[in-house]
Amino acid sequence: LADKGIISGYSDGTFRPNENVTREEFVKLVVEAFKIPVGSYEVTFSDVDKTRWSYECISAAASGGIIGGTGNGKFSPEDFITREDMAVIIIKVKGLSAEGNNQTFADEGDISAYATGAVHSLARRGIINGFGDATFRPKEFATRSQAAKIICAMLDARY
Repeated sequence: LADKGIISGYSDGTFRPNENVTREEFVKLVVEAFKIPVGSYEVTFSDVDKTRWSYECISAAASGGIIGGTGNGKFSPEDFITREDMAVIIIKVKGLSAEGNNQTFADEGDISAYATGAVHSLARRGIINGFGDATFRPKEFATRSQAAKIICAMLDARY
């Protein structure tokens, strides 16, 4: 992803793989990785104005139905993205069906209803997986390495 100019490190030359990813950072990665055209889209999120560095990416993803808000007309761009929300966005950007299967994580009941199909669909395809203790940890914040892994896996996948 770095070679393709999709992801970059910090000014000190580090990548910091265990740092959490914000919602706007993940959207930027997705827009750039999957070549979603940015343009003169309007965004209606009350917390994303035209001067925000991520405005074009957020507006392009929102207008394409790839992202939704967090409620009350907000996108919450500076909040960290959860693992389940990351799965939902990836399913939408690739136009894949979000369908359940027999994949069962030990913390299955913690996955939000809106994300269950996306998590199962990506797990079935081998795009995402859980942890060694058989959990998915859907509400845990995604790290830079997890975000890079899921984007790379989808770029390499043939769907």
